[in-house]
Amino acid sequence: MPPVRSPAKIFESLSTVTVLLVGAGETIELVARHLREHKVQKMIIANRTRERAQALADEVGAEVISLSDIDARLQDADIIISSTASPLPIIGKGMVERALKSRRNQPMLLVDIAVPRDVEPEVGKLANAYLYSVDDLQSIISHNLAQRQAAAVEAETIVEQEASEFMAWLRAPGGQRDHSGIP
Repeated sequence: MPPVRSPAKIFESLSTVTVLLVGAGETIELVARHLREHKVQKMIIANRTRERAQALADEVGAEVISLSDIDARLQDADIIISSTASPLPIIGKGMVERALKSRRNQPMLLVDIAVPRDVEPEVGKLANAYLYSVDDLQSIISHNLAQRQAAAVEAETIVEQEASEFMAWLRAPGGQRDHSGIP
């Protein structure tokens, strides 16, 4: 798994990035709406069928391109999120290498949530290309869940300790005070 780098750590502001969405199915629809809510100003949607992509683009204010235009437009994208039903990868290592060269090695974040994958795994080995697949995201989710569970156990211990100390204070001589004047 690549080191975890959030978009906020790669890019200064999500409002200034260009996001290329590959596909126009339910998952990409949800992603596009989420990105719009988070003030992403520039989105490009690449899809096999223009009609479906155009309907989504009209809703979120995006530009539409065909899948065959990805190679020429990849250099414009800071973040690429892909989710298609393609049996073969759509974005290859050579395509990303050319885009990075045109971008003068400015970083690119690629999130491949397709099964099978839309982005060749070798892309993740390129400098300044941060590739995350469904497996990587599941690993990140599991790690975050484990951290939350550990924090919950720690919080429970603190609450039990504080409650115990409070109860001891109440039982101590002079611990019960007249609180009738407290609003």
